[in-house]
Amino acid sequence: MPTTPNGTVYTSTSYTTSAGEPGIYVVGNAAKLAASVPLALVCHGNPGSDPASADGQFSNGSGYAALRNWLIDNGWAFAECRGAGANWGNAAGRAAYRALFDDVSALMSVGPVVVVGRSMGGLVGAYLASREPAIAPKCIGFVCLSGTLDLANRYAIATGTDLANLNAAYGVTNSTEFAAISDEYDPMKVATSVWSGRKAIQQYATGDGTVPPNTNAIVWRDKYGAQLTVNSVQITDGGDHNSSTGQDAAQSAATIAFLDAIWDPAVDASRRVVSAVKILRDGVLTPVIGVYVMDNGIRKQVPLSTIRAVL
Repeated sequence: MPTTPNGTVYTSTSYTTSAGEPGIYVVGNAAKLAASVPLALVCHGNPGSDPASADGQFSNGSGYAALRNWLIDNGWAFAECRGAGANWGNAAGRAAYRALFDDVSALMSVGPVVVVGRSMGGLVGAYLASREPAIAPKCIGFVCLSGTLDLANRYAIATGTDLANLNAAYGVTNSTEFAAISDEYDPMKVATSVWSGRKAIQQYATGDGTVPPNTNAIVWRDKYGAQLTVNSVQITDGGDHNSSTGQDAAQSAATIAFLDAIWDPAVDASRRVVSAVKILRDGVLTPVIGVYVMDNGIRKQVPLSTIRAVL
């Protein structure tokens, strides 16, 4: 079994998601059995013309090793998938990540969720974190790593393979057709209220010419920042869009600090299962009909259907 440098034994599982594409989920062996497992749902960057290059961008990327190990050591699971390849935030990408979330939720008791959007993944990540019907209610934070956030601007400057992939993602052939259908998928076009009370961190390099911060992270914070209860930023001076200047390490460190600030593991621990209710009737032990949980120090009985535990 693989083990983190701090000695946490974990399992990395590669599988075919319920959306029919490659997916990966990673969790500590002990953490998987917890009553509430925090989950980092990671949305990958642009794979260009090779959808397979999206696979394992976070799980296998050397620049994210410190963040991966921290997540595992601190009881988190993380998951990623192909996400419909070059989805550019489209409906197929949304469906792919919802399928991934549902898959992981069927395997463990998923608690709070943090959505991580890297580059192109900022588009679908912003939706998952704020509006996706199953994920957004559980989302406690949005981590945007050099993320694309203005879809209209990205289309306007796209050329070559990127333009072809954008057209393919939205089933259009020109800018007029794109403008007619893209507002729903553009993070800069949604109401400010969808971010009310939420927490986010924008991270970018000032030298990023691929996803310029002045048309993405900065304008996003200008528009939605006042709605956030936590509005953090990490800026790498110079740098670029990729990892050649070491900003992966800086972004990982800032992400860990952000998660430390917004997530209280004691809250999850206070909701642990402490006993089960069984009835011996006519010499037969009946199935569990309920459980008792400690909720902030108060012992409460809840239906078995509301938990995911084997007792």
